Amino acid sequence: KKRKKSQKNEENFRFLITKLKGRKFRFERKRMQNKFSVIKIVQENKVGFVIGFSATIGLIAFSQTKKGQRMLASFLPSSFFSNPYSSLEPAAAAAKFAQNFELEYGNTRPNFAEESYINVFSRAKNEFKFVVVYLHSWLHDDTDAFCNDLLGSEMVSTFLNENFIVWANDVRSSEGFQLSLLMNATSYPFMAVVTSNTTGGITLLDSWEGPIDGEDLLSRLTSVLENHGGMLTQARIERETRDSDRRIREEQELAYQQSLQADEERERQAQLALQREIDERRRIEQEEQNQILRQRDKERKREELAKSLLPEPKADEANIVRIAIRLPDGSRLQRRFSSTWKLQTIYDFVESQRGDLKEFDLVSSHPRTVYSNRDQTLESAGIIGTSSLFVEEH
Repeated sequence: KKRKKSQKNEENFRFLITKLKGRKFRFERKRMQNKFSVIKIVQENKVGFVIGFSATIGLIAFSQTKKGQRMLASFLPSSFFSNPYSSLEPAAAAAKFAQNFELEYGNTRPNFAEESYINVFSRAKNEFKFVVVYLHSWLHDDTDAFCNDLLGSEMVSTFLNENFIVWANDVRSSEGFQLSLLMNATSYPFMAVVTSNTTGGITLLDSWEGPIDGEDLLSRLTSVLENHGGMLTQARIERETRDSDRRIREEQELAYQQSLQADEERERQAQLALQREIDERRRIEQEEQNQILRQRDKERKREELAKSLLPEPKADEANIVRIAIRLPDGSRLQRRFSSTWKLQTIYDFVESQRGDLKEFDLVSSHPRTVYSNRDQTLESAGIIGTSSLFVEEH
């Protein structure tokens, strides 16, 4: 009963469209004597005809179906229908189409690239693959069968996923519409195999419009791979050759830079060695010069001390102290001193005789006594008569 009612609605709808197609018209709502509402469709400058309330409800219901909408699209402007892709960016439109495809036809489908077709062509070039473009038009009667039987086929989807990058979109989207014009798509469903060319555009390798069975589709796709696959192989070889040449150049450049750095390091080390040699020579020369100056200073000081010494007392004078002084090298000095003189006099005498001595003290052996207080007199220090002292350097 429902099927008969649906068929009746379709017949009425088809009749209505036939009457309205190509004509100007308007709708008027009228109320009949039986109080049921009717729709009067009035053609311009002509007498209209009336559709009863029950028939109106049936027509409205049928107009909501996909078949009804396709029939409406045959005479209504495209602006009459809402466009879900009008405000979307290219990538978002591709993603929305993939989502809508799953809702309408199920999860078995090719892996539609959810990006702009420009990005898809760039990626295909890098991956050495052809691009299969599918343009979807919901208004065409063959679209549902194509999507269900072919794109929804496990075999076709697997073949496409393994050998191609698939980009699909609705012709209502901006990029779908652009490609439909670019590839002269006049009927749908439309599918094409394309590749990017050296000028930055695309080359159409094969295309087909309208219904096609699965074997023919796979056969044509296989033929594209067999006839044009050499393009991809050649592109891959050229890419590998360029990459190999680039790696060789980079390795050569690296080797050159390393060699240059090694030469610069050797030169730097040689400069450092030369500088160290120069610095060492200067240090030795400076040390020798300082040694000479120190020796001269010691000679001058020794001469000044010799001149400043009090004359040696005579042997028969009173308070005479005879002192023998042993030096670090084993040599001895002897001299007479007055017991009233300070110990500094003995220190001055030793320095006036031996200017090469370091800082030193005068020391007696038995008992060991260090005479460090140079302001003491010999007598107060206990040095009387004949004494022996030795020089102890610090």
